Amino acid sequence: MKKELLFAFTALFLMSLTAITGVYAVENDPEMVPLVNQQQEDINGDGQNDEILLLGLPYQKNDIVYKEFSLTIHLSNGKTYQEMLPYGLDPKLDLMDINHDGIKDVFISIPTGQSGGMSKHYLYSAKENQISNIPIPELEILGQFKNGYKAQISIPATKKSFVFDLMVRKEMYESLGMYQNGKLNEPTELMVLPYKKLKPLATKGLDYGLKGVQMITGTSKTDKIAYVETSWYYRNGDWKLINTEVKEVRK
Repeated sequence: MKKELLFAFTALFLMSLTAITGVYAVENDPEMVPLVNQQQEDINGDGQNDEILLLGLPYQKNDIVYKEFSLTIHLSNGKTYQEMLPYGLDPKLDLMDINHDGIKDVFISIPTGQSGGMSKHYLYSAKENQISNIPIPELEILGQFKNGYKAQISIPATKKSFVFDLMVRKEMYESLGMYQNGKLNEPTELMVLPYKKLKPLATKGLDYGLKGVQMITGTSKTDKIAYVETSWYYRNGDWKLINTEVKEVRK
């Protein structure tokens, strides 16, 4: 009887071990990582298709939030480029000539899912099999609260300033200790958030540029004051600011 029980427990243990090993193998199988996007285009200029793969590792199975992404570029000459990108939601992959060298580039936009609706963006060129990361354009924006429940935004590149009346938020700001009888208790800067959106945009000359939207907030990311829309064009190895618009967020 004891031998029979021993054999039974041994068999049960081996079955459990096999099941655990199987689950581990599935979870760690690279082929089980979901394919987010796959495209084939000529991005190195030799007339042959290259392959661009964007794989996502989810926090949980069937979860729309990804822990990280793996960008892999297989060029037609056999060269492979790979880079890990940070977490986010479902990304968008575009192939178009943004740096105007006559060859399509790789542009990736990844919504982070954070408050404020921010996104991260990446731009790659593979001309003549040299894969390089092109920096995303940045605009210097200065913002601060002013006496009288006001806020001011200044853009050095355009030499323009904008003032916003925030009187409707008086009670909130006073309860936070920022103002007393309309006077600031101490200098306080506004928050200039990263791009909420940045996407390729066809210009009048039919070449592509980028159009971005950034949110300007006050005491928190939900205290929205204004947003800045910018249009950019890549020329001679650098980004040129084409247009800027500042629009108030009304409550």
